[in-house]
Amino acid sequence: MRSLPLFHRIAGRKVIVLGEGPLAEAKARLVERAGGIVASEGDPDARLAFVALDEPEAATARLKARGLLVNVADRPELCDFTVPSLLDRDPVLIEEVKIGVLELPGERGATAPRWNAHEMHAHSEFYADYGQYDVRITVPKGYTVGATGEETGAPAEKDGKVTHRFVQGDVHDFAWTADKRYAKPLVKTWNGPLGPVEVKVLYTPEYESNAQPVLQATIDSLDYFSKTLGPYPYNTVTVVIPPHNATEAGGM
Repeated sequence: MRSLPLFHRIAGRKVIVLGEGPLAEAKARLVERAGGIVASEGDPDARLAFVALDEPEAATARLKARGLLVNVADRPELCDFTVPSLLDRDPVLIEEVKIGVLELPGERGATAPRWNAHEMHAHSEFYADYGQYDVRITVPKGYTVGATGEETGAPAEKDGKVTHRFVQGDVHDFAWTADKRYAKPLVKTWNGPLGPVEVKVLYTPEYESNAQPVLQATIDSLDYFSKTLGPYPYNTVTVVIPPHNATEAGGM
């Protein structure tokens, strides 16, 4: 392990943010949301710094010489710490983990093989490689679970909890949902060019009228894009109709 995952309390403390534009503004918002105070480079009380400059080397060297821990936007090799993608539902804070990308010499300026755990920016897409996921999800009994990939084996029940196992290879990310309010899932098989695909729609009862149209739209999309872009390569599709007020779900 080359880095230590941790959460750092900065409430009431000064944090230097250098730069202008969307990247620097995003870092400043992040500091303020955590209760920190955005400071200028010369502030003697700061112990952390974010640098979002086109040519960050000189500023980074100055800050590190003062003993500050520095994060440099888009330059992981200069970073003392990185910031993961976060899901903030105060008082719950969840770190969204991404698989590092192996960059070979000549890729994105690499001069030797390196792992790049590129941090997520608010106005960009995730930077991640494809991977093999084997995930066990334990939830209270009575919850319906949906996830990327195929559920493997029967769910295992113990002490009022149920563990589900999902396995999927060659995917960019892994997503899952669990809710005791879900109605009975709507399931249909689509016979694609590479074989049958199980299409599942998860929804809460108030959106029952949406479930069938969403199922059909998913099947129509699979059919269309398999003909125009290439055959759908997986054995499952799970579609989630978000419950009322699930404000972040629209972009997932």
